[in-house]
Amino acid sequence: YTFDNGDTYQGTFKDELFHGRGVWTTSEGDRYEGDFRKGRRSGKGKLMTCSGSTYEGDWSNDEISGFGTYTLLNGDVYVGQFRKGLFDGFGEYTFKSTRGKISGIFKQGKLVSVRSKDSEPS
Repeated sequence: YTFDNGDTYQGTFKDELFHGRGVWTTSEGDRYEGDFRKGRRSGKGKLMTCSGSTYEGDWSNDEISGFGTYTLLNGDVYVGQFRKGLFDGFGEYTFKSTRGKISGIFKQGKLVSVRSKDSEPS
């Protein structure tokens, strides 16, 4: 199915909404492959943005929420808990440039308690 704005969806529908497994591609080039419930991303899925970052993991009510892996454009990787699209809960952040790692508790996208640190980021 192609929308007027150029977005496309391939997958299952229920009551005229995305429901079940599907692939949604925006006209800008972002691509989501995964579960939908009542027209929203919910369950497991992978988002590949046109800017080059990726997220693979849990979704709830169209937001990144639960456990997942986020790879930033610069190659840094966060693996851990998310809430409302932000790092929130226990997670580990790996810096590509130094291969250093920091693990700890994140709240609303910010590290608030360090559990371990392999090396200092540059």
